[in-house]
Amino acid sequence: MNSKIVFPLNGLQELEKILGFRAKMPLDVVLMSLDLEVKTDTPEKKMWDEITEIGVSILDTRSLSDPRSIRLRTPHFIVSGQRKFHHVSSKFHFGTSDHMAGQEHVNKTILELLNIPDETDPGAFRNVVLVGHGLRTDLLVLRRRGIRFEEVKTVIGILDTTYIARDLLGINFRLEVLLKFLLCPIKNIHLPGNDANYTLRVLLLLAYYGLRSSHSSAQVNLNDLQEVGPRATS
Repeated sequence: MNSKIVFPLNGLQELEKILGFRAKMPLDVVLMSLDLEVKTDTPEKKMWDEITEIGVSILDTRSLSDPRSIRLRTPHFIVSGQRKFHHVSSKFHFGTSDHMAGQEHVNKTILELLNIPDETDPGAFRNVVLVGHGLRTDLLVLRRRGIRFEEVKTVIGILDTTYIARDLLGINFRLEVLLKFLLCPIKNIHLPGNDANYTLRVLLLLAYYGLRSSHSSAQVNLNDLQEVGPRATS
């Protein structure tokens, strides 16, 4: 079934619910930003689904109760030979890159990322909200590889910072331009591990600027989110 990928009509409103500014308590979910690098130099061979890098950045809403524990965890996988791995991994600023030698492990790795064990409930998995800047493109790549997010039980929602920024600011921004507009320091953009992290920072900054006027009672929490966005890269 070739169903359309449908995003929420009001992404900021969904984010408001996720972060708990209506119920005064966040939803128990993991926000997971996804960014893929796809090999596109041989379209005549229809290799548009050959993934060469996987970038993921994760924010657990359980950490929002303690501002000191708010952090973004950012796995980054490079599917390549050793020479390219060493070159690309040196530009990743949010952890240590992992190496994969071939495509045969890509789908398994992505599904493992989407199935996060619940430390408080043995045998259970966390609910995930997928986030991206231009996420539809990456979801279509996964669909061509046989992974449909609609069929992954842990994925309960999707958000695209492109649409949230457009609704809030009235214009379409490329990720790099949006980061500069939001005064978020950037370094080595267009590398999936970095971009996944930057996209999640953008999401938090959009929440801060979009919700602060209507949630003055939650100002401390919003300030905590705002603090995460502009932190300098390592």
